[in-house]
Amino acid sequence: MDGELGTQNNDCSAVRCGETADVESPFIRTDVVASTVRAASAADAGAIRGLALDNGMFEREDMGGFDEMLGGYLDGSLEDNAWWWSTMRTGTLRAYYAPEPFADRMWNLYFLAVRPGQHRAGLGSTLVAQVEDALRSRGAAVARVLIAETSSLDG
Repeated sequence: MDGELGTQNNDCSAVRCGETADVESPFIRTDVVASTVRAASAADAGAIRGLALDNGMFEREDMGGFDEMLGGYLDGSLEDNAWWWSTMRTGTLRAYYAPEPFADRMWNLYFLAVRPGQHRAGLGSTLVAQVEDALRSRGAAVARVLIAETSSLDG
């Protein structure tokens, strides 16, 4: 990708950032501005955890790794990790991304969640575009590829 941040989805096909963001899409919320997104704080921890549980991403007893990532971000021990929080008039969403260990300028979008009942409104796509923009602004020396691995629960 020669100096440009790219996005790689779970089927391992790479897409240059901006290809979807520059195209009119019903999935990109252009009415939501970046100023509605802020870094998460310790006061947000319960709501972030609740959103993961509400979306069925984890069982309550399986939240240990999630709590470690969130706690490491909040106490500063996980350098370069970013948790974003946004409460927009149209929905509540969270994202967590961090450098991929042992990879060259690769970042991983580990967590993206929208409040149940507000799915399919383009909020997640909006936040992904903002993550891409944040990484792109850091430059090619820091960010080359953003990967987003998806998972689902049976049912």
